[in-house]
Amino acid sequence: MKTTLRFLCFFAGLILSACSSGSSELPASLSAVSSKVPAEIDYNLHVKPILSDRCFKCHGPDKNKVEAGLQLINFEGANASLKSGKRAVVPNDIAASELVKRILSH
Repeated sequence: MKTTLRFLCFFAGLILSACSSGSSELPASLSAVSSKVPAEIDYNLHVKPILSDRCFKCHGPDKNKVEAGLQLINFEGANASLKSGKRAVVPNDIAASELVKRILSH
């Protein structure tokens, strides 16, 4: 559970930092953990280790192992249209970001 909360907190921070100052409405589950997000998110220190541990096996730099067309090694990959027509990260639109939906789902 501690790892899941850490994962959610730092992705919340990543998403919050990608959104222009409060223009997107935060889901209650993100608002609940937003106080635990550091003031400044450092990609290499906070985000990349989580992606490496949890996501890169299927969505990392090895193009031969990428699943569902989602590659999370850079913002362009995370923001690209997927085979489903959805996008993992939609800047300034948390509700449309499939990554957020997946992280918050059971």
